[in-house]
Amino acid sequence: MSWKKIIALIALLVVLMVAVFLVDRKEAEKAKSEGKLYTLTADRVQKIEIQRRDEVYLFTRTGGEWKLEKPIQAKADKIAVENIVDQFAALKYERSVEKVAVDLAKYGLDQPRIRVSLFEEKAEKPAYTVLIGIQNEMDQTSYATLAAGGEVVLVGSTQVTSLEKGVFDFRDKKFMGMESGDIDRFSYRREGVEIAFQKKDARWLLEKPVLSLAEESKVSDILYKASALEAKSFKGTIAADKLSDYGLDQPILEAEFRVKGTARTVKVGEKGETFYALAPHFGEVCEIDKDFAEKLSKEYEPFRSRKAASFYAYDVREIQYKSGPLEMNLKRNQENNWEWGKKTGKGSPDSEKVNSLLTALEGLTAVSFVDSPDRSVAFPHRFDLQVEDYASKARKTVTILLSDLSGEAVFAKSPDFPYYLTVAKDILDKLPKKLADLEKADTKENI
Repeated sequence: MSWKKIIALIALLVVLMVAVFLVDRKEAEKAKSEGKLYTLTADRVQKIEIQRRDEVYLFTRTGGEWKLEKPIQAKADKIAVENIVDQFAALKYERSVEKVAVDLAKYGLDQPRIRVSLFEEKAEKPAYTVLIGIQNEMDQTSYATLAAGGEVVLVGSTQVTSLEKGVFDFRDKKFMGMESGDIDRFSYRREGVEIAFQKKDARWLLEKPVLSLAEESKVSDILYKASALEAKSFKGTIAADKLSDYGLDQPILEAEFRVKGTARTVKVGEKGETFYALAPHFGEVCEIDKDFAEKLSKEYEPFRSRKAASFYAYDVREIQYKSGPLEMNLKRNQENNWEWGKKTGKGSPDSEKVNSLLTALEGLTAVSFVDSPDRSVAFPHRFDLQVEDYASKARKTVTILLSDLSGEAVFAKSPDFPYYLTVAKDILDKLPKKLADLEKADTKENI
């Protein structure tokens, strides 16, 4: 390597060292300028008062819930209020301006635009009151100090923004007051059609107008929409003779959700292109998005599961199969491989073949539904599957019954439901005719 390259590398190293030094010094100076005006434990804050000129907002906490007490009484938006707690329980500032300010007027702190007071539990006087003055146009920070006097500092724009919301922003807009996972039954009426669902044994059933296994994804979508239903605006408490102004005298939709034995009902009205909701437990009329009403269609067929049975192949721990004189029993071992159970066979089951059969059964779907079936149809092929829930390890039995070919149709049914499903006839080709059909290729036994 030439001396010129060595000198160039040394020069580059020196430049890098100087740059690192300057960055470190800048960070150190920043650390010195940043600090906390005070520290208050967030979970001890039980009341917050915000004064903005002639406006007063008062929030109180009971348990883990926040309530808006002024200017109206309503459930508060927990995220909005706890954001204030996070910002002001330990008030961080970006820069100290004056340790002991004499002239507060030059900072707009003699007549502050915002006062925020934090109260601890059962305290009549605030633990701290922060005054917010004029905004520094250079970096959008604002001057702040304590009402008790002392240091003037600059606080960030996000801290001040959290205090500048209006009544609507501070209110909890999820007026249904329920979590989707807590709902175990719901029903709704639309255009004279009643559709009802119930959760039973960890699966959703369509109860009305027909009894059927429900499509889990569509049910989950409705439950999410219901629990997340938000007001776009609040119209207040409306007299009965004025409900027609919101289409609620003749609602297009009435729904009820059961949460741990408690009913949550809601009516939806339509006026022009605007949708309104009224939940009796809430009491106010709210404007809502149209998508909630659109999800609750009068057509029930899309809510029916087209699966012959609801399970995942990899959750099956035991298989009992009977077809005429053929009976077989298989169980998964600790290595997750299949073995014969109850001395069914002498050879070794081929796990790949068994899993392929289970996959075919899992994917068995209806070509059509037969709600008034011919009860004389025979179902000679029966599967009883022991299915284990991955999380709870609880087991349930899933039964699938299959007919032989009848014309061009093969029927499938579950003992839990009165209807039949017509399914693709190739499922019969996938059923084992003898034990050897599920055994490894080198098995000599052919039973």
